[in-house]
Amino acid sequence: MARHPLRRHDFMNLFANFYWTFIDLLANQFDAFALHYYDNSIGSEYRREYQKYQINNNDNILHIGCGIFPLTEITLARQTNATIVGIDKNKRIIQKALSSVQHYGLENQIRIKHGVGEKFPLSSFSVIIISSCASPKKSILNHIINQMNPGAKIIIREVESSSKSLFETLSKQQNLSFCGSISHHPFPFYSPFGWESQCYMKKTD
Repeated sequence: MARHPLRRHDFMNLFANFYWTFIDLLANQFDAFALHYYDNSIGSEYRREYQKYQINNNDNILHIGCGIFPLTEITLARQTNATIVGIDKNKRIIQKALSSVQHYGLENQIRIKHGVGEKFPLSSFSVIIISSCASPKKSILNHIINQMNPGAKIIIREVESSSKSLFETLSKQQNLSFCGSISHHPFPFYSPFGWESQCYMKKTD
């Protein structure tokens, strides 16, 4: 049987995963890099999300795919008094992520756990963030859409090469209300190498 060629969006996803892993490692090891590039550049994009999607101090937040350096959690903890749980399915990553949280003195606000996105319990969370590197994306989304609380928000990040088909599928979900979208192109993520985030709320009716 002939092998299918690697599709463009598959290649872009592989590249994005490699890139995020690489800069996570750098941020985990070098404070100067974490501050001057990762926090200032990528962190500023995350702050745009939190402001636009109105995350507040009363939210309980789950981030699926926290990675080695949990910048989402660290940025949120600095912006709000919300409670944040970051999970990753790779057990080897958890200790490195936890060491970063402890390094910044945020362990009272951030919890890092081993967990699988398509099975993790959701009843206590008002905001769920899915990393662009989280997989399998469709299974994770199906679990969240079915199990998240009415009134809860879901923020999905996806690389541009895959975002159109993913967000078209989400737009057809009858039990979700669209809350907004943001395109992200910090250095070196110039188009078409950036990512898009969209926010939805589960309807209460």
